[in-house]
Amino acid sequence: MSGDAEDYSPQSCQVGLKQLATLFQDAAAILDAAVRAEANVEAPIVCLPQTLDLRSSSRPGSRHFGFSPGDTQNPEPYFYVCSGVAKNSQRTLVKAHALIAEADPAAAAAKLKTLANAT
Repeated sequence: MSGDAEDYSPQSCQVGLKQLATLFQDAAAILDAAVRAEANVEAPIVCLPQTLDLRSSSRPGSRHFGFSPGDTQNPEPYFYVCSGVAKNSQRTLVKAHALIAEADPAAAAAKLKTLANAT
């Protein structure tokens, strides 16, 4: 009975939860556009429960696009292009604010595609 129910109730966190939902919706749209620009196919976007990363699903060993809400090494949300097998994978990062500030998610996805071609 410490009062945590009031501090962490959905009503008291409503603004932050809406911002988080918008961030994830924008990130999913950018990832979808990046996958379409890269491979001209529709690929599902999955959420990894361990890290809350959004990631385009792809066949093992192929390049995929992702979004992270932040982690210990990079506390700011970021997008990434990952290529290679898990242990030897290389990530190219782009800060989320740089892409989400774009008016058009397809234009932002084109930037991710350019990064993908550079890796």
